[in-house]
Amino acid sequence: MEKAFKGKIIYEPKGAALEYAPYAANLFTGCAGGCYYCYNKKGITAKVLGAYKPTLRKCFKDESDALKQFNNDLIKNREVLKNNGIFFSFVGDPFCKEAFPLIFKCIYLCNDYSIPVTILTKQTCKLSEFIDLVDSYELDKKIISIGFTLTGHDEQEPGCVSNMERINAIKILRDRSFKTWCSIEPVITFKNSFNMICETNGYCDAYKIGLQSGKKYNKNEVVEFVEAVKRQNEFYNSKLIFKESIKKYL
Repeated sequence: MEKAFKGKIIYEPKGAALEYAPYAANLFTGCAGGCYYCYNKKGITAKVLGAYKPTLRKCFKDESDALKQFNNDLIKNREVLKNNGIFFSFVGDPFCKEAFPLIFKCIYLCNDYSIPVTILTKQTCKLSEFIDLVDSYELDKKIISIGFTLTGHDEQEPGCVSNMERINAIKILRDRSFKTWCSIEPVITFKNSFNMICETNGYCDAYKIGLQSGKKYNKNEVVEFVEAVKRQNEFYNSKLIFKESIKKYL
């Protein structure tokens, strides 16, 4: 049985976020992506979490302090994290230019402790630098998994690179022997989400698929979408993870 987890920076997500990862770290608030559907831009925390400029969390004196606190959490909880990994991140984009330098240092520390890392992004500006750094420091690619959110709706993600640029990034990463995955969430239209899966089949180890929070869907359309995705995946055998937002319709 795993010991109880205690961390100041690394935490246990709740609700829909828990379906992505058992442990996560958010070192920044805000995001320049400007996605219309972003849950961080809703509710009482929107002014902080939903800001358009990525900013280091106020609980840190500076980035050195953030890295020190993060490292302390790794040391105290190394064994449980080795079994479960860390997710970057539910707030902001770990591959945006403001966050990337610190996030990579965190990834380096995780790798040094043999702790798996899962990354979710919609940006590619730091992709080449990331690949070069991983190679130059000889990090273990087997415990680094990089995912891209794909909706097929660029017009709803004005501060992000296009979905096709993200798809090209996935193919580059896979060619360089990285583990890759896709977040097909939120499903804005079934047609576009299905197309995103078809475009990346053969390049992704897994798909995590979920509906848009607060949006009503036709049950028959949800069922047809799920069945179509399953049939398509028979040729590729990627891991399909349908989130609770979809399961409740089935």
